[in-house]
Amino acid sequence: MMKQNRYCLLGLWAWAGITAQAGGAQTAPDQWMQTIEAAYQQKDIEQTRQGLDSLLARHPEYAPAYARRGLLHYEFAQYAEALQDYGQAIALQPDAASYFYQRAIVHYQLNQTQDFEKDLMQALALEPSYAVAQTALGAWQYEQKQYRKALQTQTQVIAQHPDFLIAYHNRALVHWALRKPEQALSDLNFILARDTAQADALSLRLLVWEARKDYSALWQDAQQLIVLKVHQGEAYFYRGLAHWHLQKESEACQDWQQALALGYGEAENWRRQYCP
Repeated sequence: MMKQNRYCLLGLWAWAGITAQAGGAQTAPDQWMQTIEAAYQQKDIEQTRQGLDSLLARHPEYAPAYARRGLLHYEFAQYAEALQDYGQAIALQPDAASYFYQRAIVHYQLNQTQDFEKDLMQALALEPSYAVAQTALGAWQYEQKQYRKALQTQTQVIAQHPDFLIAYHNRALVHWALRKPEQALSDLNFILARDTAQADALSLRLLVWEARKDYSALWQDAQQLIVLKVHQGEAYFYRGLAHWHLQKESEACQDWQQALALGYGEAENWRRQYCP
């Protein structure tokens, strides 16, 4: 199972705001949760953890606090504790699709494939149009090399949620795997027209520009990644590649040397072959 594939976006997106339990008006625990969330936004992790523990000691029936603490455990790779808290949240609120989805991602990190699939499908059974869970299913299908299914899933997400950029990114990946670079480029361009700082989309588009031999565009996207200070080793390598094909050998060698210094080993062959 792939764990650190930055392209395949199968992960637990920080979910903004723990929703109050069904019923409409805010309760005292809901208000307490808002204070805890404010501490988290200020990066006061200890205060967040203490607040959640205190809230649950006073209101052990309050499912959102278990789920929020589960997310905190997840962020610190405390997966056993996260599973325990999500289990409590689900026991108290078994119709909450987000809790099943979040627990599924913990199972994913633990390579618990069957439990991951079970929880993900339960999330979608409870909320069929749950965009994050839908695109996670497509990402999982992609990882399993079920590219036709993945393409269908991501296209369905986009049809239902036309502004959900993650689905466009994941569909671009599928198009690339199916050797359809133009379709991949279309999805990546859609993303970057709306957010020029989407580093993963820029990084994937490097591969498309290289395949098309569009070295000016390759240089521009690599330069943008360098400015953003994201995927630096890869960015220097591809900017060097662009420089080489644009007859700027000295600049190419400098970039490949920088890529190597940043740990991007693929640059070594190019530097050894073409640089003095």
